[in-house]
Amino acid sequence: MISQDSAPNPTNSNSRPLAAPLLKFSVQFNRKEGITEEAFTTYMNTVQMPRAAPVIKKHGIVKYSLFLSPSPMRAAFGDELVNQLDKPTWKMTGFDAMTSYWVRSPDDLRALLADPEWEEKVTGPEAEWIDMETVVVLAGFETTYVEDGDIVLK
Repeated sequence: MISQDSAPNPTNSNSRPLAAPLLKFSVQFNRKEGITEEAFTTYMNTVQMPRAAPVIKKHGIVKYSLFLSPSPMRAAFGDELVNQLDKPTWKMTGFDAMTSYWVRSPDDLRALLADPEWEEKVTGPEAEWIDMETVVVLAGFETTYVEDGDIVLK
């Protein structure tokens, strides 16, 4: 079972332990076949995120974000990794998007996912847009070391 017990305990520049890091859950997914990137981007930004945000807030999720990865960007940077940066074994992800949830407790995310409103307003409608067969979920901790150009942890 996921818990805060396995969280890293970084220190700040004064060697004082920081507050326990938030758990981060990320969901990588692709749009369904036949849906254009333009339509998908519009749907995610103008329909799905505004519909999801109030339900997410209701469950005390600390932060929620959407990351879109357009295929031209993936192709260009993937080519650059191999041909200009000499990283032939590195692979560019093929996912169209990723959502991330930062929570204090896994129970916050569990409550969100069990909420009938989440199914009704979010996961139900998105099934028409997202290829549910290729979804990948990541779970772990994120520690920031540089923010706004400044070193925040040493």
